[in-house]
Amino acid sequence: MAMYGQGVTRGRVAVLEIACAYNQACSAISFGPFVNPHFARYFFIAAYEYVRDAGNETSQMNLSAGIIRKFKLTVPPISEQAAIVSALDNETERIDRLLLEAEHASALLRERRTALISAAVIGQIDVRHQALRDTALAETADIAS
Repeated sequence: MAMYGQGVTRGRVAVLEIACAYNQACSAISFGPFVNPHFARYFFIAAYEYVRDAGNETSQMNLSAGIIRKFKLTVPPISEQAAIVSALDNETERIDRLLLEAEHASALLRERRTALISAAVIGQIDVRHQALRDTALAETADIAS
C-alpha cells in the first residue's frame, strides 16, 4: 500500500506476485492462509476513501504501518472470497473493454468532427443548403409557437 502522496497515490494497493524490495513509501501487507490477497486488494480498493482519511491524523497526511495495522477485514470463507474475486475480475474486465471501445469511438468522432470543420472551411463541402434548411426550420418553429 502506498503510504504517502497528496494526489491519488496514498492508499492505493496492488498485489505483488513476485519477490521484491520496497521502500519506506510503501507498506507490504501479508495475509495468512484465510485471506485471498486479491480479495484483500478489492477490499482496500472499496475502502480507498476511508484509508486515505485515516492518514489525515497529522499535518503530514501520511499513512503509517501503525495506521494500516488497525484496519480490520471481515472476510467470508476462502472459497467465497475466490468466487467474489472471479466475479469482480470478470466484471471489471468487461467494463475495461467497454471503456476502451468508448475511448476509440470518442477519438473517431473527434477526428470526424475536425475533418468536417476543415472540409467546410476550405470549401470541400457545400454547407449553404444546410444553413438554409436550419433557417427554414427555425422560421417554421417561430410560426408554430
